[in-house]
Amino acid sequence: MRTNKRMAVLMAGVLSLALWGCGGSSNSSSSASSSANETKEEKTVEQPKEEAEQKTEEKAPQSKVAVTIDGATLGQDYDGNPAAIVTYTFTNVSSENAENFLMACYAQVYQNGVECEPAFVLNLEGDSSTNVKAGASYTFQQAYSIKDNSPIEIEVKEAFSLDSVMLASATFKFE
Repeated sequence: MRTNKRMAVLMAGVLSLALWGCGGSSNSSSSASSSANETKEEKTVEQPKEEAEQKTEEKAPQSKVAVTIDGATLGQDYDGNPAAIVTYTFTNVSSENAENFLMACYAQVYQNGVECEPAFVLNLEGDSSTNVKAGASYTFQQAYSIKDNSPIEIEVKEAFSLDSVMLASATFKFE
């Protein structure tokens, strides 16, 4: 009986702490939401294409990293199936010396609207887990399984970002 009573008191305490934590964060998240909405409204103003590209370039310095998608070639995976081999350049624009693509970014490749799985391809250049010092750049390749020669769409976003900051995107056609 005593154990059940202690357990009930402990559970009530945990529940009240959880509810208190939820209540305290709602005020700050609503202000964060309103400021995020204000930012989105500012970005939706129509501008000439050149100015929109400049805005995208201005947003990159806020991120710790920058990424370019340098190209995509058609290849084969270890089993002889078609694979897209994508070349990325990763730049550490922060003051931290231990940034790498694998931890800082999330790349997705789509073909016909469906996400492509990673592929095992021999002799790729570089490795996405290589650390890059502040101000340095590193070029590497990653491979993705594809179904056919139809175009692929690549999106690279900042990992662990609440805003899902798009760092780079590109579409490639194979012939």
